[in-house]
Amino acid sequence: MEGTTLVAQCIDFFGNEKKTSLVDATSCKNISNVDGDLRCVVSQRPAPQKVGVPVSDIVSVRDVTIGGVAGKVWRIDRPNVWQRTTDYTMIGFKPGDRVWFKAGGCAQTGRSGASWDEYLWPQGTDSPTMYAGTAYIQMVTGSSVRRIGSLMSCQPFHVPIPNPGESIGFLTLGYEDNDYSDNGYWKHDNGERDQCKNVGPAWVEVTVLPGAPVTRPVAYSPGCKPFDLVWDINHEDFNGLPLNAQWFSQLQHKGEQPDFPKLCSPAFPDSKSVDYTKLGERCTSQDPTTDIHWALGAICNGWPLQGHLNWMIATYQGPVWFESISGTHLGDNALWDDDYNFDLKPQREAGLTRSGDQGQPSQPAITIHMEMGPTESINHLGSTWWQRAQGYILSGGALSAKAIHSTDDLHAMFGGQHGLYGVVTGLFGLDAEHGGQSELHPIYAMAVRASDTVKGNKIQQHWAYFLRNYGNEGGCASTGLHMWDSPGGDYFVQIPKVKGAVMDPRLSDVQTWAWDKSNVSRVSFVHSKDWLVVKIRPQNATTPFGVDGEFTVEFTLAHSAKQKRAVPQEAPPKARETERESADLSTNISDPAAKAKFQAAMRSLPPAPPKERVRLEVSPEVTAEKRAPGTAAKGQSTSARVVADPTQQQREAQLIQVLQTHQQDLKVEVPANLNSKATVVRSKPADAAPANKPPTAE
Repeated sequence: MEGTTLVAQCIDFFGNEKKTSLVDATSCKNISNVDGDLRCVVSQRPAPQKVGVPVSDIVSVRDVTIGGVAGKVWRIDRPNVWQRTTDYTMIGFKPGDRVWFKAGGCAQTGRSGASWDEYLWPQGTDSPTMYAGTAYIQMVTGSSVRRIGSLMSCQPFHVPIPNPGESIGFLTLGYEDNDYSDNGYWKHDNGERDQCKNVGPAWVEVTVLPGAPVTRPVAYSPGCKPFDLVWDINHEDFNGLPLNAQWFSQLQHKGEQPDFPKLCSPAFPDSKSVDYTKLGERCTSQDPTTDIHWALGAICNGWPLQGHLNWMIATYQGPVWFESISGTHLGDNALWDDDYNFDLKPQREAGLTRSGDQGQPSQPAITIHMEMGPTESINHLGSTWWQRAQGYILSGGALSAKAIHSTDDLHAMFGGQHGLYGVVTGLFGLDAEHGGQSELHPIYAMAVRASDTVKGNKIQQHWAYFLRNYGNEGGCASTGLHMWDSPGGDYFVQIPKVKGAVMDPRLSDVQTWAWDKSNVSRVSFVHSKDWLVVKIRPQNATTPFGVDGEFTVEFTLAHSAKQKRAVPQEAPPKARETERESADLSTNISDPAAKAKFQAAMRSLPPAPPKERVRLEVSPEVTAEKRAPGTAAKGQSTSARVVADPTQQQREAQLIQVLQTHQQDLKVEVPANLNSKATVVRSKPADAAPANKPPTAE
């Protein structure tokens, strides 16, 4: 003992002897050696067998004084990585507290090969979505299970005064994985790229300093970087999703659109890599996931990333236009996604970005681009309005030169130059393949007002809608399906009520179809103060399902009220060039016979087998329903769950065989398999701004 400091020689995780010390040792009741360091242990838990350590979740604490303020540093060694979340109820917080996070170490992920990954910023296979430590403090960090590395870019966090009926949460740590059974701290290796060489088990430190209590900030979800997506937590949609979310930069700068290429392109050192250090420093403290295509650079060679960055599932309101169909090369259609493309002009330009091609100045956007694949959506729609839309295109979405020029009728159906007012839910992200334009892709739900008629104090509107819980991201994306999971099992399509209506809405001409006879949904209508809502409860929400329909709704105004026909929306911007996600490879073949064989092989690839839809009997009765606050009201986002699509995987496996057969004629390099993901790159972090630096004890 030296004063109150205990000095000892301890054995570390690797069996090496090292000198370590513990200050204020006389005030500690339980001093333990934890992986070579002395800790004043508050609590610990027995670890399950086969995880490589006898105890885990070792919580220790030490007193610190920073800037003349006395506080505490809580440390968790060997945090639980074999379950999604773990609560640490002994680590609580008070209004006014300022909170900083710090973390490090590695953990065993259990996959084949080098299987240890950094806990803070993993660099192994699937690391954009797995193998990272997460943290959550209710009312403080906003979203649950956010990566600790992302939280560190926004700190310090301030604990607000809770509203009546609310309570401040405790610390929750988590871990990202899809199989927790083989995680732990067993059989150490260096990990991919030696990321865990001489690095022991994971740890987390939480520094807490008291301060003056603060009121809850203005009702927006947390954000601190230009490309953090934020929303008014008092105006979520019925699904508990953000409604008309905007970028944090727009909130700070009076709606000004942030420039994605200017701010974020340094985070993409090449078209298939993401430098998460620079992404976090320059762009976003949130954790967007990547979705890129396996394919040849000759086909998908966009900029700055060969694919998509996805933030969360969200809902937007505004005029909707039909734009185009991605199209097909004659005889080469397997390389095209045939996506139906729409545009939505959001309220107050919410979620729009400045974007542009490489080497060109970024341009402000006017609309959010929206896409959906026909074999997953339009081909299944059964109601009359949607059937008419489908009838304007050749069967199955397979296009020809004639069909490409027949979309004028679809433009007219969607209001021509004025568009149709709509409410759309989709996976919100940026199409980094095309410079970073905002997208809802896939579209999960769409409701459009097909007509609006005023008769005295009666207003009749005809609405067409669909909703599904799945979808892919087109030709230059993986073969996975992005699944939308509803916490309560119910899904909602909502339309705004007419202001001033004095009676409950009345429905007529109700049509409803389920897309798959084996997974039929229960459909009903409810309303709240501001919304008329289609409520959909699928038989099985864990597998793909879809519903579409149409109805006429009548709103009644007071006799003294006057209602004019809705003013047509302003004309959309000049249509962008038809989105072409791949090149016509057949033009590379000079020999006519070889070219004909290649085109014939491409045409022979089988389409996705259709499902049997069924018409549903749905009551036109509308009942009142009051929704409890959902996920977005708590400042939390909803992510898509990605699952394999066997049908698409089989089709693309056949596609690869065709391309490999004709590789010499095509003059391109064909990949050996479908497996390709964005590569994680970690650059050396730049010095953080003083406000973001973790505190240093005096």
